[in-house]
Amino acid sequence: MNDEQGSTFGIRSPESAAAESSHPLDPALFSLGIALRGLEVEAYMRDELYHGGSSLDAVVGRVLRGRRVRPGGIYRGFSEQMESFWKRVKQEYDPLRDQMAGDYRARALLILDENLEWLRKHDERGTTPEALGPRSGLALTQMMSLLSQVLAVLNRGDTHLNPGVDLARLLEAMASASRRILGVIAEDMNPKPAEKYSNHSTAIH
Repeated sequence: MNDEQGSTFGIRSPESAAAESSHPLDPALFSLGIALRGLEVEAYMRDELYHGGSSLDAVVGRVLRGRRVRPGGIYRGFSEQMESFWKRVKQEYDPLRDQMAGDYRARALLILDENLEWLRKHDERGTTPEALGPRSGLALTQMMSLLSQVLAVLNRGDTHLNPGVDLARLLEAMASASRRILGVIAEDMNPKPAEKYSNHSTAIH
């Protein structure tokens, strides 16, 4: 992945991420070309606190995982914004109120991390967005969007999306769907030779 640039393979570009949401951390993330929303980074912060941690460096490590960022003016501005918002989150964080939301948030972030790791891996290989295929690419985009909606609710300490929605079941379904989508994309990107089936058929006696 290029220094201080957005992923060439990213499902959501930094530009689209910035346009889709309004969060205090969005400008800092956009300046580094990171295709994450501020609300997702906030979720990492709350997850750190939920698990009893207190390290902003651990949060930054998750945000910048797989990236090579040069120190300097842009990164300094990013660091200042992160530190300022981290202090704000720590001051208002209530571990008792976050007990249930924190568990769900951790599950949602596991799905997000799995998708991001997959994208980073293929970005490093120089895979182009066209290799995804239109349907698979759309499915992955929708998955990332739904994850962001879930995290936005959980960041408020709420666990209710819509009436009748069981969040635990939704996250289980999303985890399964995410694995299926990534599996389908992998098959589309690495099709098996047709002759493997046509020229090597074996009769069963």
